[in-house]
Amino acid sequence: MTAAQAKAELRQVIQIQRHIQTLEAIRTRDVARLERLITRDGDQTGQLRDALDKVRHEIGQYTAAMHRQRSGILARIEAIEESTLREVLALRYLEGASWRSISRRMYISERTAQYLHGRALREYAGRSK
Repeated sequence: MTAAQAKAELRQVIQIQRHIQTLEAIRTRDVARLERLITRDGDQTGQLRDALDKVRHEIGQYTAAMHRQRSGILARIEAIEESTLREVLALRYLEGASWRSISRRMYISERTAQYLHGRALREYAGRSK
């Protein structure tokens, strides 16, 4: 994996988290609403219940796959030995922090934050072989 590929993969973390939150909201809100309608209005043929179970299962599978992908990325970040490199990646990709914010939180210049970021990407890419 190149540093550019590592960067692209890391950028997915925030999107993955958003997708997980959306799917969990659908599962808790919309599936529960359908469950109440089926219970209230009845389901003589069982087709609605079957369709609902299928949707619930597919949401669960997709959510689990996203959790696995996110966990793999987090594990590769945690495997980086140098804590400052882990911190730069976490701030940038897990929290979505700007270079200015990273530099202030780590008490370093923006240029140093970007330099550390480049090192961190190379370390991350090396762990993704």
